[in-house]
Amino acid sequence: MESIKFLGNLYDYSYDISDRGEIDYFQNILDGLQLKIREIMRNLTTPCEDFLKICHWKGVAVNCSKIFQLRRTFEGDCCTFNYFKITQDWWMRRDDFSNLTHGEPGTQNGLSVLVNDEPEDYYCTVISSMGINVQVFIPGDYPDKASGGLIESICDIGSENFLEVIPTTVAAVSDVMNHPVDKRQCLFEEEELTQFGVYSQSDCFVDCRMRSMMALCQCIPFTIPWSTDPTACTLRDLPCLNRYRGAGSAIRVIFVY
Repeated sequence: MESIKFLGNLYDYSYDISDRGEIDYFQNILDGLQLKIREIMRNLTTPCEDFLKICHWKGVAVNCSKIFQLRRTFEGDCCTFNYFKITQDWWMRRDDFSNLTHGEPGTQNGLSVLVNDEPEDYYCTVISSMGINVQVFIPGDYPDKASGGLIESICDIGSENFLEVIPTTVAAVSDVMNHPVDKRQCLFEEEELTQFGVYSQSDCFVDCRMRSMMALCQCIPFTIPWSTDPTACTLRDLPCLNRYRGAGSAIRVIFVY
């Protein structure tokens, strides 16, 4: 049971060489039982039906399981709302989801959720705090903090929190496509594909970072939905992941500047 804590290192790539023997021994046990990292991490995640107790959408009570799905994000498996990107980790049929739109402003017309946090169930956390990490991102992008594709807010236990969403739309007319890319410094969705599908700046950053990680460590973190069981990083890859965990930030700087 004590060795399970090492699985938490796969979130932040922390690694202490003094733990190498224990980590390798634990990974050998997992291999002997034919347990896959992606499956283990999902099974250790609190099910959404236990985590989300009461949900309201546009002032109407709804079954939380009808509007939330357990999806993979940069912080692992999370309960997501209105995330409609098709990825390899999504087990639902395409016709089982719809893009929920909001028609009117006001606290009574948005999404309201009562959460069962269960602090006594805390075992391994990425950040040194207790509460709920609420992340807001573009529904068609893979939610990734390092690429600048989301904002987050930490909500304390036993508190009521309101999160205001003010959308901003930036659009370009089709005539812009007549100019070369090096002049306009941007791409349209249909001009290039990433591992996640159509192009977006956020997904492009993630794509580049994962290609770099694959080249450096020959594996992809389990948090990335297009990782497969053969390519997903295991505990044996922690030394390499720790060595190059800053590679993602460097890639973003190259693209931005």
